[in-house]
Amino acid sequence: MGKWVTVQIVGVALFVIGIQGAIRVLVDHSNRGLVSWIPSGFGGALTADVVLVVVGSALAWLGDVRRRETADEQ
Repeated sequence: MGKWVTVQIVGVALFVIGIQGAIRVLVDHSNRGLVSWIPSGFGGALTADVVLVVVGSALAWLGDVRRRETADEQ
């Protein structure tokens, strides 16, 4: 398993955690889950979850593109 596959896996994990957290915050504003340490309440928790989704998407995309480039070179 190459490093780009690892990057892709980490990206997908962050994406899933962010989506799950955002849905949780939207359904129950008092249950902020993983981002409960952020002091800014509902808005801060939702923003942090959205950032996790964006970063996870970017990492998963980058890992996939680089993995395909590496496979084409071999």
